[in-house]
Amino acid sequence: MNRKILVVLAVLVIALGWFFMQHRTTKDKKPVPEEMAQKLGQKILAFDLVNYAEDGSKKWQLKGGSADILAEIVNLTNIYIETYDTPEVTLTAFKGTYDRGNKVITLFDDVEVITSDGAVLITNRLKWDSKNDTITTDEPVRILRNDLIASGKGARALPQMKRIIINKDVKVRIIRRILKDIDIGKDDRKDGRESPVKAIITCKGPLEIDYEKNIALFKNDVLVDDKERQIYSDRMEAFLHPETKNIKRVVADGNVRVVRGADSTYSQRAIYTTEDQKIILVGKPEIYIKSTEEIEKIEGELEGM
Repeated sequence: MNRKILVVLAVLVIALGWFFMQHRTTKDKKPVPEEMAQKLGQKILAFDLVNYAEDGSKKWQLKGGSADILAEIVNLTNIYIETYDTPEVTLTAFKGTYDRGNKVITLFDDVEVITSDGAVLITNRLKWDSKNDTITTDEPVRILRNDLIASGKGARALPQMKRIIINKDVKVRIIRRILKDIDIGKDDRKDGRESPVKAIITCKGPLEIDYEKNIALFKNDVLVDDKERQIYSDRMEAFLHPETKNIKRVVADGNVRVVRGADSTYSQRAIYTTEDQKIILVGKPEIYIKSTEEIEKIEGELEGM
């Protein structure tokens, strides 16, 4: 057969083979359904990190959205963190970052920390050190638990929020009702109803709350105000109920001054019970009374010394 004819036939065979391969490939390429494409897009943007303890158990899990999940500092949105120790803790925020090297998570914009045993911490920005399981913030903070609403500037929470320190400008409201029944943004009722606030405790700070030992320690210029009287002291210990964590009684120490209307007393220590709002003065109290109605009240209190 002529060599030219063979060359032409070979070229035709190659061309036909290429055509059929292209046609088959194009036919086999099915378009990705819109629903699947959305899922793929969400998967690309999802950031899901699980940390395990030495025994293989799940320690904590971080979920959020991110466009740079492989970066050393990962920018996150819609963050949800859950720890699995006791009590369990969840942290949520609109935005944040995760430092892979130091394992430090910074949360900001509507940050909320909730424990499974009833504590809530609210702030606008905080850092969570997952290695040491500590939370720190320099921002204003509110801590809510049963009949206590504490606020101040700057805070540090140790593992599982079992110990909390508010740095300064401390204000604690002791309320009559459980949290869900009142407006935590208001100190007093504006509609004529009785205020839910039983007493307000303030101090320059710090305030240290230890939920394992059931003690709260107020430092520097402490004031307890229950509307009937004001108790001033250098420091104060508040003893919590082991189950409800409500304040049962407080012990004021150092330069204690109790003011009730025009009357006042001075002592080294005062013991105040929140339930019946009774006070016992200890340490050679000095009493200054202008109203005769108060004499019988204070004498009755002194009988318990």
